[in-house]
Amino acid sequence: MPYILAYSITYLVGIFIGYFLNSSFVFKTPKNIKNAAAYPLAYIINYAVSIGILWLLVNWIYIPKEFAPILILAITTPLMYRTTQVIFLGKSINKFWRQ
Repeated sequence: MPYILAYSITYLVGIFIGYFLNSSFVFKTPKNIKNAAAYPLAYIINYAVSIGILWLLVNWIYIPKEFAPILILAITTPLMYRTTQVIFLGKSINKFWRQ
């Protein structure tokens, strides 16, 4: 299977699982239309950036395709955690960047 397709499939599955786990266990907030729409949107934007970085890492910097996703996770995980805090807890953007 091509590495970009494999990354895409696992990413989509992760969005659905992540929404339910984050709303139920991490932030303990009720599921609603607002966060149900914002959560996948944030991850779709993150996906677009990630897939671009993945392509650059593999094709320009020649990092092995098996290792490149690990680097992407190290970069995007802290940012996405802050983004999900904004989504589920309704923190303002100002508080988001100061923490």
